[in-house]
Amino acid sequence: MILTRLLRQGASQPEMIYKNTILQKGDKLRIVGEQSAIDKAALLLGQPVPEEINFNRGLTNKRLLVSKHTAVGYSLEALNLKKTFNIQVSRINRNGFELTPNQNTRLHVGDVLHVVGEKEAIQNAARLLGNNTRETFRTDLIPIILGLLIGCLLGQIPFSLPFIGEFSLGLSGGVLLAGILLSNLYKTGPLIWDIPSTSNSFIRQLGLLLFLATVGTHTGAIILETLQEQGSSLFIAGVIVTLLPLGVTLLTCRYLLNIRFLHILGVMTGGMTSTPGLASISTLVETPFSASAYATVYPVALIGMIFFTKLLALLL
Repeated sequence: MILTRLLRQGASQPEMIYKNTILQKGDKLRIVGEQSAIDKAALLLGQPVPEEINFNRGLTNKRLLVSKHTAVGYSLEALNLKKTFNIQVSRINRNGFELTPNQNTRLHVGDVLHVVGEKEAIQNAARLLGNNTRETFRTDLIPIILGLLIGCLLGQIPFSLPFIGEFSLGLSGGVLLAGILLSNLYKTGPLIWDIPSTSNSFIRQLGLLLFLATVGTHTGAIILETLQEQGSSLFIAGVIVTLLPLGVTLLTCRYLLNIRFLHILGVMTGGMTSTPGLASISTLVETPFSASAYATVYPVALIGMIFFTKLLALLL
């Protein structure tokens, strides 16, 4: 929750709010934030009023795009925009999500900041943040190559479990784990591990095409013989193995955990480690909710698949 404007009782012009601002009885505040936070603030400050506090005295509300690499990775407290430029950040749009910022919020490339302040102050802040759309589409190949290399090394690390033996995450599991760890760091020196959304989409589509081409190449040579020998039994087993876990997951997520539908789709495809399933969902919806749920579930499902495969081989 952010306090953006203050209108004193009897005053005709609103004021900026600072850390040392002392609230008085009859003051009217302009608050931006989630509805639940605003409801809690109303219990402390007083009841909401229908009056709108406009931006007067040269103050304006604009959006600034974070594009300069020298500004990303730093928190709002480190940049100190309010004290340096006398502007207030009320909201941040990131990858389709609207965030309520605080002092610990770190800026990412492509973030859209909703700022309030004087026109000249906002222009000065724009020079610091970049506010250049073209820069957000540039892709640096060095972090991608290093990330793939680190993922390959992580995938080769052996893990030993009692009664199971040794196993490793493999190439896909190692790359995914490296992506999660590096994206959490976000920035290391001059390297930014985040990939622009346009490049991310291209790489995902290219990887999916290569994956499907590889699977088709390996299975196409023997698919007719396999269907002739065990076609009906394999088909029935495939239907059971696919639909039964999906049905249990859907019922559990929907009625027991109360997870939203788009998240459920990501959970189901991630639980199956089905990249083509995620690609099918991405063509139908524009939000990243399914992809984020997929990335959360996929590592657990992948490790579980490796673990239980070795367990079944040991028992059977």
